[in-house]
Amino acid sequence: MFSDASCLLHEVSWVAFTSATEAQVFKRLVNPSQLKKSGVRLTCFGPYTAQCVRQEGFDIDFVFPDFSSFSAYARELCLHIQ
Repeated sequence: MFSDASCLLHEVSWVAFTSATEAQVFKRLVNPSQLKKSGVRLTCFGPYTAQCVRQEGFDIDFVFPDFSSFSAYARELCLHIQ
């Protein structure tokens, strides 16, 4: 596992969070200010996850409100990022 994933930020366009725990672990790897400078965008599966991601200091670009269907989230995200 990486101790610092900021070196990988140039390789991704989006990071998707599906749980609060993912945001907590991600913050250990990437500083929120580094992420803002990188241009990487964030998306969350549901409002609760979005709230937790914000509490970790990250800005969110897309929140899917219907957290009952992951496949619907994936479809909507594909439409959103095009």
